[in-house]
Amino acid sequence: MNKLAFFPITHDMLTVLKYCELIENHEITAINSFKEDILLEKLKRNCPARSVASDINETLNHADAVLLFDNVEEFIFEKYRNLFYEARQLKKTILLSPKLYNQMNIENKENVYVLNNSFARSRKNNISKLESISTPVITICGMGENCSKFETLLLTLKCIKSMGLTATILSGNPLAVIFGGYTWPEYLYADAMSLESKIKFLNQDLYELAQERDSDVIIAEIPGGVMPLGQWNKNHFSEIPLVISNAMESDIGILNTYVPFYKDHEQYKYLKEYCDYKYGIPIEVLCMARQKVEYDTESQRYQFMFLDEEYYNKLYDKYCTQDIIKLTDDVQSEAIISGLIHLLEGNAEFI
Repeated sequence: MNKLAFFPITHDMLTVLKYCELIENHEITAINSFKEDILLEKLKRNCPARSVASDINETLNHADAVLLFDNVEEFIFEKYRNLFYEARQLKKTILLSPKLYNQMNIENKENVYVLNNSFARSRKNNISKLESISTPVITICGMGENCSKFETLLLTLKCIKSMGLTATILSGNPLAVIFGGYTWPEYLYADAMSLESKIKFLNQDLYELAQERDSDVIIAEIPGGVMPLGQWNKNHFSEIPLVISNAMESDIGILNTYVPFYKDHEQYKYLKEYCDYKYGIPIEVLCMARQKVEYDTESQRYQFMFLDEEYYNKLYDKYCTQDIIKLTDDVQSEAIISGLIHLLEGNAEFI
């Protein structure tokens, strides 16, 4: 097991830390962040077996590798670079996403591992028909970006593994790689490729991957959003959800929603029907994301606010019913996911 350090404390880092027992071939031994980070002291209390510090050398003394999380919160970049070069000098392995790799303008890839595990295969000409993928598929989709879909994927993976089953996980988040998962092929995001070609290529790649892995379940986390947020955000017209849902049928769907503004059972029903009719994804359950979205009229942009646990619980209790996944309640959320997995028992290919 490689000793792995995290930097810095972000929402994604806290999610990965929560499900760290699922990480393959690594043990989390250290956490580093900025000395001003108010969560450092809390993690020191909650993680006594790990080194939690703002000092770079102390962190690197406890690790063989360092995972740099994306700078979503737009921290000062200087410490990213300082930690990177200190780690490289000590011959530590550095893991990071393709996005962060490009942002840091890294020229020498020595000891650098970019988290990209695409399952794209060599192209085949004249794809005349779509293949049927027999492995049961659990699809996790969301109303948009920043919608806790990756956390829901890890929650689902935990439940599947606890039942002694195997899973192939597909995600738009590069962090899925450290959990043994795959990232979606780059051609999904290519402007020069037609929608039809993307569907055919993806179907062929998914079919071959399913044949190779022969897992009990495929967990597919769909990038982007399944619907427009409003006039100023169309979620790229949901092209990627359209491609994936046409390339692979879903047996069960989970829809992550932003914090609602009111309790409306008809709205919940509409969201389920929308995904079923447009994408053929049978939504069995909703999940309230840890994010709230609001439209800023001045900037004409949607702003995403990450909620702390106390505020999340307060809004969940106000707007949600108990059949909606509550990400802060492990017992409730795991019970709901386990119930969904049991629904697959009617699929002849399951187990």
